[in-house]
Amino acid sequence: MAIKSKEDLLNVRQLILCFKITLPSKAIKYLTNVNSNIIVGDVTYLPYSSLSLTRVEFSDDENNIIELAALYEENGLKVSDNLIDACFEIFILQDNNLKPFVKYYCSKLTQYQYGCVIYLEPITIKLKKNIVDYYSKTCRTSFASPKCGVDIKNYTDIIKVTSIEGNIIVFEDNNNKPDGYYTYGFLYIESLDYKSRILKHRLNILELSDNIKIVSLAGIGKIFVTSGCDKQFHTCCNKFNNAINFRGEPFIPELINNYGKFNF
Repeated sequence: MAIKSKEDLLNVRQLILCFKITLPSKAIKYLTNVNSNIIVGDVTYLPYSSLSLTRVEFSDDENNIIELAALYEENGLKVSDNLIDACFEIFILQDNNLKPFVKYYCSKLTQYQYGCVIYLEPITIKLKKNIVDYYSKTCRTSFASPKCGVDIKNYTDIIKVTSIEGNIIVFEDNNNKPDGYYTYGFLYIESLDYKSRILKHRLNILELSDNIKIVSLAGIGKIFVTSGCDKQFHTCCNKFNNAINFRGEPFIPELINNYGKFNF
């Protein structure tokens, strides 16, 4: 199936997809993008991790790539799973039969606190890559995960909100935090059981990823905000004093120029 437009990608997203994921440890996970079990033969594909295609690019020069978004769940993909080089066999379910779509390998992984973006490429592209391409200047683990080691409680504050309009929150700036301190973090309203990622923090203003539908601030209770991490080495060092757990290679050169010298 050739995907050449957004409409093609939308059509694939609307289909029932089944994923056979073989980890480097040889453990196999069977997952689907729908909300119920899919049974084909003696294999059950489980409805966990909310796998969804976010980008598919096929081209004649073999620069093919697929991006998958996923949430971490106990019965699906977990933060402890080693996904780099994992084999993703994706099938389309039609008339209770599985039609092969692609068999790609995870070449890159971007992790967040509750999920990740998985970058898939064919084995031919993977073999052509320079060894430097397998390193990352940014951290590969999710913030506050066991591998990260940061205790999120030490970077969580309670704020007093003065106004909420859509996804913009204004609060009393009594924490004396610098601009950007809460960017990429989370806001949690206890009484509403509401949680949203913080896209931007400047002065005493937060921009959230979702709108908050609320009539009055009366009785709203505690509002928690957590610091965020941009996965850069200097942030890990200076903001969290956590350089020892940084899961990246910030000093690997990006390329080699024509004279055989590294460019930093």
